[in-house]
Amino acid sequence: MIYSIGDVIKDISEFHWQSDWNGDEVGFPEIETVGLYTDFINCYTYYIDMDSLRILEVFNDREEEE
Repeated sequence: MIYSIGDVIKDISEFHWQSDWNGDEVGFPEIETVGLYTDFINCYTYYIDMDSLRILEVFNDREEEE
């Protein structure tokens, strides 16, 4: 499944953890902890609010390779 901004993750274990950030370090000052997770099957990376598991930003890894 490909998620969009605002979607809530049901099972975080389907993603590969990359790192955690303070929200203000990555442009989300209202969020305490932002996780960077990758979905290798669909080639997407996500910033996720770790308190609510809400998608904050989506990166298409295939587009970045071009």
